[in-house]
Amino acid sequence: MVTRTRVSVPRRPPRLVRRDRLLNCLTDFLDYRLILVTAPAGYGKTSLLIDFVYHASLPVCWYAADEFGQDPRLFIAHFLAAIAHRFPQFHQASEVALLTSSASLNIERLVQMIVNETYHQIQNRYLIFLDDYHLTGDNETINRFVSRFFQPADENCCLCLASRAAPALPYLPLILPSASHDGVASRATQSRCPARACTPSRLTAGHRVGI
Repeated sequence: MVTRTRVSVPRRPPRLVRRDRLLNCLTDFLDYRLILVTAPAGYGKTSLLIDFVYHASLPVCWYAADEFGQDPRLFIAHFLAAIAHRFPQFHQASEVALLTSSASLNIERLVQMIVNETYHQIQNRYLIFLDDYHLTGDNETINRFVSRFFQPADENCCLCLASRAAPALPYLPLILPSASHDGVASRATQSRCPARACTPSRLTAGHRVGI
């Protein structure tokens, strides 16, 4: 069962403080395939993403994880629903694959189905925002699913994860020395899959903002 409020972008609070520097930083990173937004609790990660969505020119798929998201099957169901919420033509083949999968999920097969369906159904560039990713508890199966989806996904997809700490995603490349970007610490990485030319980035909010 999918909780619809988890796959819908929250309303933007009318008194939300706009942080232009961080919003511009996120915009600059949209050419990358993966963005990690990491900061402790209370730093305004969710508020930043909500503000960004309401000003973004690209379609955004939104999934806010919760403690129940530690169930891989439930996490993937919400992941699919988040994409389908923005692109109604997507979902059918991937949902059938999930529903008919055995108790032990075949992550490789599911990822293949999802990547193929997004490739055929979504032609424009789009974003997938996974908020509160830390609530998945660094579940090994979920981390493997996210990491495996990121690798073969078409270049029109940008995946953004917001978490209190950098997730332990397998298959990710080694992090290169950090660099400063507009007052925000960033780390760029190079992909181990040169055919994909993936360059994930890490964005860390470096100051506390009152929300």
